[in-house]
Amino acid sequence: MISILIPIYNYNCVALVKELHLQASKENIDFEIICIDDASSMCKNENREINHINKCCYIELEENIGRAKIRNLLAQKATYEFLLFMDCDSEPTSSFYIKNYIDICQQENSIICGGVKYKNENILPSQQLRYKYGKKKEEIGATIRNEHPANKFTSFNLLISKNIFNTITFNESITQYGHEDTLFGLELQSSGFKIVHIDNSLYHLGLDENHLYLKKTRQSIENALSLSRKLPRDYINSFTLLKVYYKIKRYGLSPWFRMLYRICHKTIEKHLTGNNPNITIFSIYKLMYIAYIEKEKC
Repeated sequence: MISILIPIYNYNCVALVKELHLQASKENIDFEIICIDDASSMCKNENREINHINKCCYIELEENIGRAKIRNLLAQKATYEFLLFMDCDSEPTSSFYIKNYIDICQQENSIICGGVKYKNENILPSQQLRYKYGKKKEEIGATIRNEHPANKFTSFNLLISKNIFNTITFNESITQYGHEDTLFGLELQSSGFKIVHIDNSLYHLGLDENHLYLKKTRQSIENALSLSRKLPRDYINSFTLLKVYYKIKRYGLSPWFRMLYRICHKTIEKHLTGNNPNITIFSIYKLMYIAYIEKEKC
């Protein structure tokens, strides 16, 4: 029936596995939970408890293989016809989380994104950038996500049939943080597979601190720019940042954004890593950065 697949990196996901195990057991279905640790430096002793839970498996890798490759490896080890991918730093928002997927996966649709939510309590000042961005840009209802299904595709909370996944896998050439999900979703769509979004969300718990999220954002921008030189033009419009940037470039404004980055990026970065970052300023910063690296680094 269903293989629940969880890549782990430096996070204790025993509570998550126990909750998923409880929910799946109530449905009286064939299931397994496979967790693979991508050479973490923390939480290994805690996560080894997973091997003592019925129908659960925990594997430790000696070398880090990255976000795309570990998901492909999880799928290779899966037994059942449906694959449920989720990140380790998540938590079901409902006690019917598994049931909701079981009910819908028996229908026509085989690629289903459940969505993400963010809890409103216990957010540290040092996590405000990731939290605010998530609330504004990622916590979106299924109706809106279904307007542009591939654009909002994510493997954070994804059910997909194994037959489809065996046809199109995550691109393992993407080793740096960012956009392996975007490319996977675009390839699914271009191959004629239908992506459907539903409201069956997971909470995203493991929020990066501001400075780390800013660093990851720069990495994802570099990835997006690199990918844009290899992808068809119709793919690029699904990268929101690239779409906006190339519009700015057509109007001859990219040199101004590049100049702004050189002049004030340190001041803006200090604001974004502070206790009350502004998401509009964050969006402008990303455009400044892509203008800068297009000229200076790539």
